[in-house]
Amino acid sequence: MLASADLPQKATFYLRKMQEVGLVIDCVPYCAVISGYAKLGQMDMAVGLYEEMIGHGIVPDIIVFGVLINAFADTGSVKEATYYVDAMRNLGLPMNGVICKSLIKLYTKVGYLKEAQQAYETLRSFEGGLDVFSSNCMIDLYSERSMVSEAEEIFKTLKQNGDANEFTYAMMLCMYKRNGMFVEAFCIARKMRELGLMRDLLSYNHVLGLYASDGRYKEAVATFDEMLKSLIQPDDSTFKSLSIILLKCGVPKNAIEKLELIRKEDTERGLQAWTSTLSSVVDMDNDVTDDDV
Repeated sequence: MLASADLPQKATFYLRKMQEVGLVIDCVPYCAVISGYAKLGQMDMAVGLYEEMIGHGIVPDIIVFGVLINAFADTGSVKEATYYVDAMRNLGLPMNGVICKSLIKLYTKVGYLKEAQQAYETLRSFEGGLDVFSSNCMIDLYSERSMVSEAEEIFKTLKQNGDANEFTYAMMLCMYKRNGMFVEAFCIARKMRELGLMRDLLSYNHVLGLYASDGRYKEAVATFDEMLKSLIQPDDSTFKSLSIILLKCGVPKNAIEKLELIRKEDTERGLQAWTSTLSSVVDMDNDVTDDDV
């Protein structure tokens, strides 16, 4: 109870009292407290307790290893995560889906392509093993390396299974944009709208940035307006894309800097100034639309 209430230090006191009187017969109570430390990011304490458990001759189970491996995956600590994977294997414990997902998260975060692919294939071998998070991680890794066909294969599978979400589409959009595949990127943007997947700031920023970079200013301004109507607060990335539009439309840099200053001083007045300026410089009647692609 103490460990789950984010009080692992107090839990440790009772755990050691239990150990002293011989009430710890397996790794379950240790696992509970180790999980508590891992949840708080106190990995030195978690590792220390793991080593204490081993010192008492208590054999860890797959759940203990899963907790430690996932915690180190969150911090991108390959060496530490690998240590516990090896320790698990040395005890003859089989790999499971949970640990595979943690390793995919780790390897894609640090850019280890071969290791990520191996973990993903292992996850695929489990019945119902593949999940949208792990698949999105792989798409992101392939996207960074411009491995278009590999990313498209996973994307296709996710769509067929009905698992593709807003992050899946956003990453595919970014990959196509990065590789100059604007027709494909515009198709993704259109599909995101059709499926109602533009629900958060990140999705709107990706689509807005795509339109701004390719000179599709009408669509960019329309996306910005839609964003505001959806009560999604724009951020610096949003205004960076809008600045590109204003610069390309001939607005002086010092005028854009003044708009930014107004926004920083008064958010509401700044939004009104940006909206007014965009409307005055972007011809909303004579721009290219998605239907022209």
